[in-house]
Amino acid sequence: MIKKLSKNGLERLISGMEYKTWSSTLDKFPDTLLGNAKTRKYFFHDETNEFYFERNRESFPAILHFYQSRGYLERPPSVSLETFVDDIIFFQLDHYAIIFEDNEDYTFCGRLMSLLSVIFILISTISFCLETLPEYDDNYINIGSEDEPIWRYQEKIESKPWNDELKGFPFFIVESICIAFFTLELILRLFSCPSIRVFCKTPLNIVDIVAILPFYTSLLRKDIEALKSNEYRYFLARKVAQNRKKERCTATQTRIIRILRVVRLAKLRPVREFSFLVLFFIVSMVIFSTIMYFIERDFNDGFSSIPAACWWCVVTMTTVMEPVIKIDLNKQIMLSPFISWLRRRSANICRWKMR
Repeated sequence: MIKKLSKNGLERLISGMEYKTWSSTLDKFPDTLLGNAKTRKYFFHDETNEFYFERNRESFPAILHFYQSRGYLERPPSVSLETFVDDIIFFQLDHYAIIFEDNEDYTFCGRLMSLLSVIFILISTISFCLETLPEYDDNYINIGSEDEPIWRYQEKIESKPWNDELKGFPFFIVESICIAFFTLELILRLFSCPSIRVFCKTPLNIVDIVAILPFYTSLLRKDIEALKSNEYRYFLARKVAQNRKKERCTATQTRIIRILRVVRLAKLRPVREFSFLVLFFIVSMVIFSTIMYFIERDFNDGFSSIPAACWWCVVTMTTVMEPVIKIDLNKQIMLSPFISWLRRRSANICRWKMR
């Protein structure tokens, strides 16, 4: 029930327990039962000066928090999904409520979607890291022998159509499949969201959009180039061969950030904090390794690939020995040492949390 105090505009909400809020807080959502004075007046009792609602008491704090948080609605763990859905329909919040297709707490399809999302994130990240190995990168040439290869980076300038015989093409196929899944997931979330504006303002959704957008923009550009040169059948492969380094780095970083969503899998309370620390270590290692790879690969043979740069990150973070890969301060000024400093600070955070 709700007790109304008209003088100061304060309304005291009571649903087995007393709650307090301002009338202006409820008025922010006029298309709901509590937010519309005309609809809630039917539940007003003149004798007691109260609004009475015969609903679940444990659901009401979450419903009140929806108004106080300007639209954040979350089911309390102690309330069943069926009961909570009935309550939000009663209070006319159903068009604000959404159960995402990857919410593993609710449905089997949600658990399956969440698992697939994590699997594709891991596959995409591992594929990109392996793609930078000199053995699989056409931008590296072997100046040594087959038994003892010596790889040198030589960025290709000429345009050359790719085919399935080139060693980098399988990684493009893997990337295309992963991007297709991420796009499908994003579309499902977008169409199931009641407010596109709120959806686009969510930081995680922004990361998802930025992660897949460069793939399609570069693909479209290569498509147009292929049509002009009458080589349409090769435009998919040419996307990888002609991608600019800056665009590739941007897509990589945003794609790697998606792995942070794996945190949701750490549901067991005894190991939750430890799982988060392990995840933070792995994610930061991949991110910093990727950054250092793009900075140093033209100048330092020790950063010939992302997996090779991962060893530098492990040594830097654990501080078990002096870094085996030296950084030339004269070539990259202070950018590489600054990344190294950030890496050490992230290691300090991990060690502090482990105490």
